Amino acid sequence: MSFWAESPGPHWSDSFWSFLSATGSSITTPLRNGSRTQPIGRHSTKISRATKEDCEELADFLRKHFTITQKAVCRIDSATLESCLESGWICMIARDASATLIGSVVSRSLGTGYVQQKEGRLNHVSELGNSGFIDFLCVHPTYQKKGLSSDLLKWIDYETGKENRHIHFFQKELTPLLKVPPLYAGQYIARKVIVSQPSETVTEITDFTNDWAPYRRMKEIHAPLLIVTHPDKLADHTKLYCYKTRGCKIYLVITDTFHRVSRTGERMGEVLFYWADIAETPDSIIANAIEVMIDSAGYEIVLMDSRVPHIPKWGWKADSPYYLYTYNMNPRRFFSVKPWFWF
Repeated sequence: MSFWAESPGPHWSDSFWSFLSATGSSITTPLRNGSRTQPIGRHSTKISRATKEDCEELADFLRKHFTITQKAVCRIDSATLESCLESGWICMIARDASATLIGSVVSRSLGTGYVQQKEGRLNHVSELGNSGFIDFLCVHPTYQKKGLSSDLLKWIDYETGKENRHIHFFQKELTPLLKVPPLYAGQYIARKVIVSQPSETVTEITDFTNDWAPYRRMKEIHAPLLIVTHPDKLADHTKLYCYKTRGCKIYLVITDTFHRVSRTGERMGEVLFYWADIAETPDSIIANAIEVMIDSAGYEIVLMDSRVPHIPKWGWKADSPYYLYTYNMNPRRFFSVKPWFWF
């Protein structure tokens, strides 16, 4: 049986009824809790949890086979993988009968999540609990379309469940999944950084304390539903920048995609989210601040959602569409909920 056939949801029926009723609070507790049954593996394939001893081989496997689009190639290294495993990543790997690595999947720790739902003037904030982000789902070309991806997802579901990481999010580029409704449907835009240079108005926040935690800014965001995650351990590949202007501060979070441009090898970063400490800050000021912070971040190519304030003349071009999904929770809002993920 496929992974999606056993999925606790959300399903299209949840989206349908949410659309009809337009009411109901998000269910922040897992739809399916408790321990999972250990998956039954194929006799010719062994799936196990990766350790630091597997990182060099895994990095080589991902660099060869993990592709999202033809424009980019994965360039993660073994040292980064080791560091990420220590910071909370859970990785399952598949090997064939000759012990050759043929597949992988990762649950990136998102830590504690919070959900804010606005109903009129009321703010309802509830704790999402431990959550993760599924990434690096990769199967060797020889073994594709044979059920190995589904097996890997079952095993990562089983393994993360043992550590009470029951709720997950994941993303698919280019085309949507047909079996589950998206939490968010978005469009990437991308631009080159012509000259990467520091700015006196931009500060990288390195002394990160709970005062900077993004969930403390939730009330400033006027959205019907907002999901914010805050990891227990902060990784070096995600940076927080602050731009000071006209009495307000604008913040931007950028992460390394672990990918490079196929043709040129240029480093690629992605804007995860932003906020201004004054809710009424005009988009024009926010857009200018974001452009300056992007130019200070050290990447040569930057991706971000098209709905983030930006200045088109700085060279932004349409890139691929993408779709965000949630697993094992029912947000009761679909298609337009863009979470604040902090990897």
